[in-house]
Amino acid sequence: MTTASVMAAGAEGAADSPLPLIIATVITAIVSATAATLLMRAQARRRLEHAHREHRAELAAHEATASEDRTRLQRQEAMSTHALEAERIARSKDVTALLGHLTHGMKWERASREIILREATRLGVDGVLATNIALLTADDAGSPFVTQIDHLLITRETIILIEAKHWRGVVFDDIDPASLHPALAPIAQAVGLPLPPVNHAPPSFAIQLRGDKETPLTVDRRSSPRLQARAQAGRLSRALETAHVGVPWIQTCVFYSHPDVRLFASQKEPARGRIRTPAVDAASLGSFLRMAIHQPGKSPSDVPALVESLRPHAADLVGLGAMSDNWPDVFRSTAGTTRTDGATDGIADQS
Repeated sequence: MTTASVMAAGAEGAADSPLPLIIATVITAIVSATAATLLMRAQARRRLEHAHREHRAELAAHEATASEDRTRLQRQEAMSTHALEAERIARSKDVTALLGHLTHGMKWERASREIILREATRLGVDGVLATNIALLTADDAGSPFVTQIDHLLITRETIILIEAKHWRGVVFDDIDPASLHPALAPIAQAVGLPLPPVNHAPPSFAIQLRGDKETPLTVDRRSSPRLQARAQAGRLSRALETAHVGVPWIQTCVFYSHPDVRLFASQKEPARGRIRTPAVDAASLGSFLRMAIHQPGKSPSDVPALVESLRPHAADLVGLGAMSDNWPDVFRSTAGTTRTDGATDGIADQS
């Protein structure tokens, strides 16, 4: 056999060998297994990241709820202490001490009170402003519950319940920061802001950014004060019904009263059947009051009867316009100097 014949036979044998096919199959299997492993790892990592985000959001929600509960208990304890002390002072007929005590008990509401009085006076409102009202009501389970209302503006046309927040810094009330600018998306991520459920109204919330040159920037997420205001309106309505007082239409709003607040608030209409509760600052309070007063309820309110019903529960009552003589402003002659920003000397900022 010649050399050429041998080479030809070897080539024909190599062509018939299954070794290349086996090698190709093995390589394909290894690549497929590697790709499947990488895919599973990526899916597992995404599941872990999603679970971590949900866990962070749950922790943030629990912390917000715990913080609100601590604040509510502290305020209830403080109100009980103030009520007992006020009763003791009233029995001693020490009017000066009584006014001083009420001023201390209203230290957070004084700033918002002055701004509301200023705007209502500018609009020519005839009515009564009640401040720091504490009502013994019941919660959803029927247990005793102290409802603390910052302000009630009572007119013949309507009652306006005002939940005051003396928050400084930047506040996003019921609005996703990312909807204002994509660069603000990390704020929502930092507080674990959840996506709104499908076919359901998104949960109400408020995000506060605060900090300055001396203190680091902090980001807090809390339940929206709008929910608190609406719950207070419901309890107030039931309390007035129990006292056999005609219940007028109660409007609600959240007032961010700090002079250094920068407010971004949602303007979307509420879900059907829910009360509209706008969030305003000092610059927009007057516009809201003008609109609210010109949207009267079904029947005129009996202002004297409402005020007398609330008198035992309010730290302060002051008349406006035609009613100013009946309920004079007792703080005008005893309080510190009122500043143009609505705050009062001696009152610290509450963040």
